[in-house]
Amino acid sequence: MLGISHLLISGTATSLLLGTASPTIIAVGAIAGLLPDIDVSTSPAGRVLPWVSAFFESRMPHRSCTHSLVASAVVAAVGYGVALFHPQFINLVHALSIGYTFGWFADVFTRGGVEMFWPSPVRCVCPGNRNLRLRTGSNVEYFVLVVLIAIALAGQQ
Repeated sequence: MLGISHLLISGTATSLLLGTASPTIIAVGAIAGLLPDIDVSTSPAGRVLPWVSAFFESRMPHRSCTHSLVASAVVAAVGYGVALFHPQFINLVHALSIGYTFGWFADVFTRGGVEMFWPSPVRCVCPGNRNLRLRTGSNVEYFVLVVLIAIALAGQQ
């Protein structure tokens, strides 16, 4: 998926699940949706943190460990661990966890799928018919973006 797709999916999910229109909370959720792609050096997250990206890219295939329930659990554990000592950040941690999870979960609907149950190499995909899955930059992906923008704008009223 395109970076903008990850931003909109994660930002919209964060807003809807937390019931907020706070720009800060939504921005944290949206940016967190880009983090699973740290395993590719050409991704926005990979360009910001090239040393982290190089580590993952040289050791694991794309959409493996960073696109898994294990990764979401690690992000949540670290985030909520910080929130134990700094409770004022709890909403930001909620946004981080939601955004990160929706960021990689959106890739389940692409042709390549994700290794959701990493370290198992089995790829999870939806739907089962490969021809019905999203292709990066396709008209269907842009249609999904338009729908998400409409949902986000409708939620502002």
